[in-house]
Amino acid sequence: MSPTYRTPYLRTSSWKPRLMLPSSTPPRRWRADQASSLLPNPSLLARPATRREAVSTSALEGTYAFLADLFEAVFLEAEELTSSVSEVRNYVTAAERAYDMVAEGQPISVRMLEDLERELLRRTASDGSHAGSVRTTQVFIGLGNRRVMSARFVPPPADHRLLDGLRLWPDWIRESSAIPTIIRVAFSHYQFETLHPFHGGNGRLGRLVMALQLMSAGELRFPVLNISPWLEQHRTEYQDGLLRVSQTGGWATGCASFPRPSMPRLWKSWSGWTSSWRSVRNFRRSCAEPKGSRSGSLTTCSVAP
Repeated sequence: MSPTYRTPYLRTSSWKPRLMLPSSTPPRRWRADQASSLLPNPSLLARPATRREAVSTSALEGTYAFLADLFEAVFLEAEELTSSVSEVRNYVTAAERAYDMVAEGQPISVRMLEDLERELLRRTASDGSHAGSVRTTQVFIGLGNRRVMSARFVPPPADHRLLDGLRLWPDWIRESSAIPTIIRVAFSHYQFETLHPFHGGNGRLGRLVMALQLMSAGELRFPVLNISPWLEQHRTEYQDGLLRVSQTGGWATGCASFPRPSMPRLWKSWSGWTSSWRSVRNFRRSCAEPKGSRSGSLTTCSVAP
């Protein structure tokens, strides 16, 4: 049977979390951030952390480079770099620009991500007139050389369904909520990857946004938290977890595939948090909701079995 697109809806207004997070013994990511703030120049940690993140987040997309080559690239001309190192260096440039924008108080927005996507694709095989703009064609994930009906995942068509999702996504990120930040990071990451709004760079951008959210929330002052190395080590669990949410609506099991080692105490509380939303398991709806009726919802996408 051919893959089709359907859109269940998650009404965040229905959530009534009962979990109180511990205020003592902050998670490891906070301790790392506090340690970097003690340095005269926190970039001493941020710069290598960004480059390590660049290597791993690119590897998740099939682009490989050694960390040493990335440091060496600082002293080389663009023509001297291999295509892989050049592409990974593009991520470093985009990430550092994004960190500066968030530090200046700019909100995470589609316009910001368009600029970052343009930088990611600069002088790569994916560069072109479409770089830096929301996609205007249908895409299929995990297709390879197989027929369309064998696609692993089908993002929303490039019509009002994609545009409506993109309109709601940054608003949901910025709105105040009782949902713990790390849980919101997991949800918004899933949503961005599901929308798959650009022709290229969606995975790298989505993982970059995770760090930007933590910084915007004031929980990470310096970009010293590496997320992608853990995800690279658990690639199958990570990718299958995202797909499982689309297939089953199982947010608890899907988002539980996120990087637990870097934030142990928040993740220890995950099992208690999931019990607070069991009353909203019926959030999934059929695809025939009319255009313009999506206000206040977080749209998700899935592939029909």
